[in-house]
Amino acid sequence: MQRPPVACRRAVNQLDPSLPQYIWISDDLLSRVFRHFVHNRCIHQRRHGSHVPGPLEARRRGLKRRMTAVASPNTGAPIPPLFNFGALFRYPSSPEPSFKYQPPSLHNRQDALGPFPLDEVKDAACSSLSQSDLYPEPPQPPPTPNIDSQTPLHQEPEPDLPHARHIIADAEPSSPMLKSKTLHEGSHTNSLNNDTQIHEENNLQSGRLENSPKSEEFTICLKHFTSILHSVKAKDKKGGVYPTSSLFADLRHCYPNGSGAGDFSFSAVDSLTRFRWASEDIIMFLSSPDVPLPKLDSQRSIKFVKQLLKMSSTLDIVREDLIPILRKVFQKLAVNANSESSTNKPLGDAALGAVYRAIWERQLNEKYPTRLDLIDADRNSLHLFGKLFDDPFLGSNLRRLHNDQKSAVKLITDLMTIKTISRQERISHLSLLLNCIPRRLLNPWIVPVSTRLHASWNWGKPVSENHALNTFKTRFMAWLKILRCLDQSFADPNAIPFTAMGFEGLVVRKCQPSELGHWFLPQEQVYFLLSWLPYLESVREIPSQRVNSFIKEHYKFLALETNSRLDAHELLADLLVRLFQAKIPNHGVAKMILYYYYPEKRGRIIDILEHLVNQKTSLSSFKFLYQFISKIRQQAENESNKRDLHFASHLKHVVSKLYSIDKFSSIITRAQKSGLLPAVYANQPMTILLKKDVELVHQIAHQYSIDYTRSALQASRSIYGLYWYLALRQHAIGPLFTRALVRTALMRPLMENRFVSSRTLIWVCNRVAEVEGEDVARKVEYSFWVFRGEIILNAKGKWDEVGGVGKAHVNTMRRLGLV
Repeated sequence: MQRPPVACRRAVNQLDPSLPQYIWISDDLLSRVFRHFVHNRCIHQRRHGSHVPGPLEARRRGLKRRMTAVASPNTGAPIPPLFNFGALFRYPSSPEPSFKYQPPSLHNRQDALGPFPLDEVKDAACSSLSQSDLYPEPPQPPPTPNIDSQTPLHQEPEPDLPHARHIIADAEPSSPMLKSKTLHEGSHTNSLNNDTQIHEENNLQSGRLENSPKSEEFTICLKHFTSILHSVKAKDKKGGVYPTSSLFADLRHCYPNGSGAGDFSFSAVDSLTRFRWASEDIIMFLSSPDVPLPKLDSQRSIKFVKQLLKMSSTLDIVREDLIPILRKVFQKLAVNANSESSTNKPLGDAALGAVYRAIWERQLNEKYPTRLDLIDADRNSLHLFGKLFDDPFLGSNLRRLHNDQKSAVKLITDLMTIKTISRQERISHLSLLLNCIPRRLLNPWIVPVSTRLHASWNWGKPVSENHALNTFKTRFMAWLKILRCLDQSFADPNAIPFTAMGFEGLVVRKCQPSELGHWFLPQEQVYFLLSWLPYLESVREIPSQRVNSFIKEHYKFLALETNSRLDAHELLADLLVRLFQAKIPNHGVAKMILYYYYPEKRGRIIDILEHLVNQKTSLSSFKFLYQFISKIRQQAENESNKRDLHFASHLKHVVSKLYSIDKFSSIITRAQKSGLLPAVYANQPMTILLKKDVELVHQIAHQYSIDYTRSALQASRSIYGLYWYLALRQHAIGPLFTRALVRTALMRPLMENRFVSSRTLIWVCNRVAEVEGEDVARKVEYSFWVFRGEIILNAKGKWDEVGGVGKAHVNTMRRLGLV
């Protein structure tokens, strides 16, 4: 709606013509306003680690200032020329601003200088170093022997040469790594916060290299190392470029002398990681021949090896220049480990096995399976690490498994059945052997080994049956101990336990839990039943993917610490509860549990069923339970066994409770499908609904009586089932229920011209008399006779009109369409 012209003129007159056409805002004021208001709100305008606007924001502001100047020219400035001939003959200008954006200076000069300036290092080894000594020109490295597959591994580089401090791996000018790598690229320019500096100071004060005999010298060298990194960081911020070869030489110059120089690599790698160096730069620094690596004589060294393996797994293996670097790192580590004396062994076979497995897993990397150079390097490293084991038998078996993986199942089975060593030695040897194998190779071997252990004995001969059973028990229990050790060693909560895989071999051989279940621990008994679950007839209609996902989730549930202290019957009861909650039929598992505990531990059956009652959980079928109870009763009556009779009666009482729970759950399910369940009870769990079952049944009966989308016969049958649910549990019905009975059993059929028998009238009137009294029942009976008499008279009249002979039945007349 437009304003009238008078109002427009008044609005124009109210404007102040003396207002300036534009307002100039200086850059200083704009930056202070930006820092004050947009500091915490516009995250996209900040660079990482800084509080100033980035280059995109600077470009936008420059363009806005130029547009403002063109749109609102100053009266005092000369008029710009309308046409420029020089613009026709020069290259087109860049759309970016001509000026270079300069961020504000740091507020704290200590951040730029670093927490460890060079003048604070007062040690004799470091005080004589000047600025030119710290950053010398990189000398040309003389030819040095490279560590590759053609060089003998026992020949180590000589770090005591005068030029050894400035030698790095592959430092030729033509190397693509050194051409593309400068310090202002990659991860070296990332800023560090104050927490990193405080962390460094705390590490220096606490003496991080506790294994070194000269902690003071190590601390000074570490200060020198970090001061170089801080200085390089400040130099990069000012736009300088620091060559990679010179930087590596200076960092190597900080290493202490002596036999403990390799331990300094622990702190060096930690410092480089905190300064956010790229993984390939760290590995390139460690691959230098004059950078010593630690010995494998502590738990920290094993973690160091695993850290290097993790770094190497993140690299781009496709690049050709990374292959020799990775090969040198692993071979240097293996050469360093093999150069130790036989009396000074590493941590032990268990720790070395973890490193062996990590290298083997890296060799099995499916991302780049065609890199033969890398696979050969890992194979050589595995061969070198295999010589470090104290047990020569372990190393020889590892080589056999590595060279011929197809015969691994036969080899493990032969080691399980060998008689030349004791049972304890067999368990310890196989535990260490399998601990060195990657999980992806070990998983397919577990089930065949269990199957071969069971199939290796002749079970057909009755004479040797007991001997075969005892021998198999001894072998399989030893195999279970080995699998338990593997579960503790790998400790992967998302993977299937090795112990559970061992029971799958027994399922393949059709071994029942009732035969062998009493041998195992409580959790292992559940593993045995879970292995049988996909093969039961009760779950054939359930998709296999859904069953397998439930099994994996239940493995995680059993791994919880709270479940490790439960008894076997409690774990089995929880299995039935979780199956019921997952809507998977649980009567097949319940049947196996029933025959597993009967007759030796029949009391556990009652405990499991009572646990289901307390959890408001039921079974998917009760047919096998009633058959079992009738069978026990028949045998007890024939043998006059009072104990079995008492057990059967007690079991039937508990089963009746479960049956009522099952009926109530079916009532709720049918009401939900029909859309008649009240909205108040729609999202409540079954445990809460069972506490309000009487009230809820009355509400559902009322909803059935007023639902005219269903026939009168369907509604009366549903309410009749609700009545028997309350009657079996000895619950009284209320007036709401009796009115629903009268409405569905009497009134609605009569309103639809249907005949209602007097037997139905008597049953309904008895229910009404019990609840509302005899007077109300007589009124219902009187109304019924009057209503039904009118329907019969109407049908008789129609029958006489059409000339019918005999009695006029109401339902017949209705089918003929006469009523």
